[in-house]
Amino acid sequence: MHNGKMALPRLSPHCRDETHLSCPHAWASGVRLAGRNRGSHEVMCICECHCACPVFARESVSDEDWLSGCTCPGATSRKEIHVQVREESERRRVLRQEAMAEVVALDPKSREAIFKRSKRPISDEGSN
Repeated sequence: MHNGKMALPRLSPHCRDETHLSCPHAWASGVRLAGRNRGSHEVMCICECHCACPVFARESVSDEDWLSGCTCPGATSRKEIHVQVREESERRRVLRQEAMAEVVALDPKSREAIFKRSKRPISDEGSN
């Protein structure tokens, strides 16, 4: 621990094992919930093998900066997976919104009932 924060290794497992070409440069993800840099970010490997990369010399970068800026050969497959997960998450969010809109269209009071039900303690779920 350093300053109350959990210290992560500064080299990715790939670079520690000297398999540099397979290192995605960004090797861990996190979310900052407060501060000016809040949002999803990637923890970056600081191995010298990444020195030609535009996002080198930064311990963490936003997801967007890593996706658009990292030029490391090992990043390609992780970027593809990252984009697929993001697209699937967005698809599911849209489906949830559409389902809620259908329920509300059938009965405008349904939205209130669903909201109230979701706020009740679990012990109340069995009773109507």
